[in-house]
Amino acid sequence: DIKSAKITDIINKYCKINYNESNGLFSIDYNKVAIEDDTRKFGYFSLLSNIKIDSEEVLTKYRNKDVIEKSFDNLKNRLNLRRTGIHSFQNLEGQVFIQYIGLCFILYVHKHMKEHGLYNNYSIETLFDELDVISRFDYVNGSYHYNEITKKQLELYKYMDVEPIIK
Repeated sequence: DIKSAKITDIINKYCKINYNESNGLFSIDYNKVAIEDDTRKFGYFSLLSNIKIDSEEVLTKYRNKDVIEKSFDNLKNRLNLRRTGIHSFQNLEGQVFIQYIGLCFILYVHKHMKEHGLYNNYSIETLFDELDVISRFDYVNGSYHYNEITKKQLELYKYMDVEPIIK
């Protein structure tokens, strides 16, 4: 059968299925080189429009749309604006203002990631995940310290034009 032969070829390209006769179990070993080689080819897509613009501008507009969608996701998840839990309009205004400042920060990071080619190695989420682990510890006597900041984190701060506070 032609269809099953193609499926077998695909399976053999990406993995090796092993059968253990002593216990009757199967195991799968993945061909990481073949998988990584083919995943580099991901990302092709087409966009249709009734507006005459060049492909670079279309891609920029599409990516900006993606930034807006991710910004709303950041509002809901990273900045915790799922439910406001506010009992007065004044408090709601304050919370929305703080969320707006947070979104401005996210767009600032996006701009610097684009300028410095950081999207080659990070998504905005993975960059934030890398920096999220930095913590400040405050003591009763008023002193404080930060956990260790790695060289990679310091480099990311440099790309963002941010001077980290290290004490």
